[in-house]
Amino acid sequence: MPQHIKGRTSRGLGGKVDHRTGMDSEGYYIRTFTGRKLYFDRVNEHDYFIGDIAHALAARVRWSGHVKRVNGRFISIGQHCCIVHDLVAKMPGSTPSRRRQALIHDAAEAYMPDFPSPLKWWMRARGNDELFKLENRVDEAICQHFGIQFPWDKEIKAADMIALATENRDFMPDGSVERNFMPPPMRKKIVLWGPERTMREYLSRWNDATKEEKK
Repeated sequence: MPQHIKGRTSRGLGGKVDHRTGMDSEGYYIRTFTGRKLYFDRVNEHDYFIGDIAHALAARVRWSGHVKRVNGRFISIGQHCCIVHDLVAKMPGSTPSRRRQALIHDAAEAYMPDFPSPLKWWMRARGNDELFKLENRVDEAICQHFGIQFPWDKEIKAADMIALATENRDFMPDGSVERNFMPPPMRKKIVLWGPERTMREYLSRWNDATKEEKK
């Protein structure tokens, strides 16, 4: 073993030693921005940290990256979650709990890729449900960790679809036929924030909703 490599080795696919892979004696994992390890075979045991979630979601592009960019900025999953939060906050009967649900509804995508829904449906049609199952386990584990209701209220999906329609109008190619099957978008166009502001806006909303819920 080279002198600069210490400790256990990891074995990647095929059983060959590969020190670059996220695998150790405890299983397969990814390392988060703050250095935590999330093991995919026991996501319910992970020490979820909202800073990791905000950081990752602010850097992930919506729509598998196939969106218009404005001055180098793009619509991120993090900004999408903030938009859903703001829509939910304006709905009748909104609560801090529901606002936190809105912010966290795509949090699993901080730990696994934002697989397009049609790809997941295609895999499910061929008998492979693993992506659906893993995403659901991560969502449930995150909610349990932060004391958030799961499954989420129906208002979350309603706001999610309005945000989807607005993003489609503002950042997808003109004439997208999918738009015909979406609810009416927001009247105002989305102003893109960029990753740094998105992270600040996300954490600000999270902290406000969490404080209000504890009152």
